Amino acid sequence: MDTVNNGFGDLIDSYSRAQAIDDGVLIDVTQHSTNTGWKVPIALTAAVNAFFIDGENYKTADVWMLLWQARYFAQRRRDEAAFEFPFHYGGERYELHVRAAGDDNGELCVTIGLPDDF
Repeated sequence: MDTVNNGFGDLIDSYSRAQAIDDGVLIDVTQHSTNTGWKVPIALTAAVNAFFIDGENYKTADVWMLLWQARYFAQRRRDEAAFEFPFHYGGERYELHVRAAGDDNGELCVTIGLPDDF
């Protein structure tokens, strides 16, 4: 392992986005995101996936609605790498968070999660 020193000492461990997707901590929904205007890879946290999308038996309409609402607010807050947005689902209003950052290769990607997920 290469040694990385960022002013805080040597890096002793790391957890990549790819590992998080493989482990089920993040759920890759990029295949659905292009239909809602996103141009970068999108992942949901496992908590968002379990609460709103119903695990692996999700309905495409639920994923589409979540991604569309996130995109709607992202367009209005383009200069922000992190923001909250109201997600209306099942007659209720929830606060979800969007975080834009670099993936394992430094390419822009987005993660959508509950406030406690970040």
